[in-house]
Amino acid sequence: MNETNWLSVDTLCSEEMVKVWKDHFSLPPLVNDLGNFRVMPDPMGIQDFLFPPFSGKGEGTGILYINRKHPASERVEIGYTWYPDRVRRRSKIDGLEIETITRAVSNYPGALILLTVTNLGKDPRKVEVGIKLAGRLLHTIDGWASIGPEINLFYPHPETWHYDDNLGAMRFSSHPKAFSTQGTRPKPDAIEGKTFLYNVTLKSGESWTLHFVVALGESEEKASEKFSQLINNFDKASLQARQRWEDKIKSAFIPNNSIFSGHLPTLHTKEEGLARLYYIAFMGSLCCRRSNPLSQYGTTYITLMPNHWTTASFLWDMMISATFYALLDPDVLRKMIEVWLAVDLNKYLATDYVTGKGLGYWYAVNNTAIVRLAYNYLRWTGDFNWLDKMVSGKSIIDHLEKHALMWHTLDKNGHGLADCGGILNLLECVTTYVHEVAGFNAMWVAALRQVAGFRRLKGDLSKAKALEEDAKNLLKNVLALYADGKGYWRCKQPDSSFNDVRHIYDFIAVLESITDDLTEKTKKEMVEYFQREHQTECWMRGLSTWDDDVHRSFRVDLQWTGSYPSLPAQVINGLYKTGYGEIGLKWLRKIAPIALQGPLGQAHWVETVVPPFKGGAYKCAPHFPYGADWTVASNGAHSAMFIESLFGVNATLNNGLQWFNQWGSLDPDARLENLRYQNKNYCVTRKGIREITEAL
Repeated sequence: MNETNWLSVDTLCSEEMVKVWKDHFSLPPLVNDLGNFRVMPDPMGIQDFLFPPFSGKGEGTGILYINRKHPASERVEIGYTWYPDRVRRRSKIDGLEIETITRAVSNYPGALILLTVTNLGKDPRKVEVGIKLAGRLLHTIDGWASIGPEINLFYPHPETWHYDDNLGAMRFSSHPKAFSTQGTRPKPDAIEGKTFLYNVTLKSGESWTLHFVVALGESEEKASEKFSQLINNFDKASLQARQRWEDKIKSAFIPNNSIFSGHLPTLHTKEEGLARLYYIAFMGSLCCRRSNPLSQYGTTYITLMPNHWTTASFLWDMMISATFYALLDPDVLRKMIEVWLAVDLNKYLATDYVTGKGLGYWYAVNNTAIVRLAYNYLRWTGDFNWLDKMVSGKSIIDHLEKHALMWHTLDKNGHGLADCGGILNLLECVTTYVHEVAGFNAMWVAALRQVAGFRRLKGDLSKAKALEEDAKNLLKNVLALYADGKGYWRCKQPDSSFNDVRHIYDFIAVLESITDDLTEKTKKEMVEYFQREHQTECWMRGLSTWDDDVHRSFRVDLQWTGSYPSLPAQVINGLYKTGYGEIGLKWLRKIAPIALQGPLGQAHWVETVVPPFKGGAYKCAPHFPYGADWTVASNGAHSAMFIESLFGVNATLNNGLQWFNQWGSLDPDARLENLRYQNKNYCVTRKGIREITEAL
């Protein structure tokens, strides 16, 4: 059996998902290096242009009518298939087959749509095709946080438009420096208002095709000039969009490539479901990569897309996938760490690449996240001189030590634990997971030890010992939060009382941070608790249904209804760390069909609440009140989990690349090729790790 070639836009795709208007469905996006837009619940329509500085969020265009029928109002079924470079939609209406192929223009804010209408009947047909246009657009540098600059019913700038017959396009204007030119080939036979009309005659089995282009610009002339270039070279522009994605996908697995500052290891395995998950998770993170000229710090990775926080990078999510980014794009990761060190992490949860400023409010994870990000960058790259670099008047190692020691400042209650704040500073939707939480304090123990390791590298043994002693003292207080015999952890409150909280994040954070400090009894109880109260057949829930907080929220990423996409990968890491890797591997095989929907979304439903799609936990849609985005940057946690858990790789700071064997039932012929560690490439198999040399 030959392996699938996953490094292609034609294989890294979703299965077709058939939906009608108003179905709970996360509409797939079209992405380029500058931004993104989404398809509409329509055979042809597109919406929500988000290419900073342009925002068309809330506006849709290119909506299809057949014989004056609106497919959405007719409950027409539409099949959606996502590919990295395009979205294919298929439907049938009035004896006609409709297919559209939609792409984002390569490296420009615009769209390309190929429409094909085919007569399925035995007799010739006359068909009126209508395409309704709209062109409201914003141009702004500010306001990209949260939901972003939005056009809604109360938008104060009505659009103006006029049809340019020579151009064969509608020119739209609604805001200073925000113009849109939209048109087709063939040109319309008639126009009613903003609707293009085409009179089409089709023989039996005959097809009619149309090219539709949208080009945005800061002037009417620029938008129209780009439109002309695209519409007159439609096939070439489509090929360029495809080729850009092909280049990015292939380059990501090639040492010394010209696009990324690093590369990922290539996975070879006969287990196709696992391989698909590894590569589709990579695609989820790649969809978040932005190289917009407006960026204050160059190429970056945004956290969510395509709906919310479209210019924001959160420390928390980058930390979750730190190994992934340290391997694929270490220069970008290093730059992001420096950006975050320069802002006040006690005030913000993310930074905005357009303004370079902090966004939102304080996340309690920030101080330990920045240390772990640096630790992962350093252990994979070996760039230890970077610790001496000055940022905002202080060396990076001093910055990191300050953050590692921040728990003392937060020990407001004198309990020897950091008070991590309230609901919004932690999980945002669990009212009892507040104040002195076990998982976040365990992360401080790890941060202290990691910075101690940095100090030892620099020969400062006295500071290293002081940090290690501090970690030892904090650890005692963290371990006292364990609910003995129950498998979960408690949150200590300012009045010294405790909240029992059955949330998976303590399981994850404790095992990521202090596994070796736990007794075998505690590890066993934690694993049994996870299996009993969080694990489902093909997914998991963030909060146990037996938790006292379960009735207060149904937010799908962190409550009882489902899970954030990285959490299962983080749980599996914990299972391997505790010696229960085979449990994780068997569960992973049941999780893997989730990749048939394309990259993992911000949240997926447990299968007992919403039925799965072809065996994979169903992606939550952004519809109110859920607000879950189509994909997130922490997809990379799954790819990293393959490397560090299934393949047993431990990248130490300065003691080499280590291997532990929990291969279990994993494909005996599986291998990772070109795993980069401190300037050398390695191959990993069930026999261990070997360096790849020129002679091999």
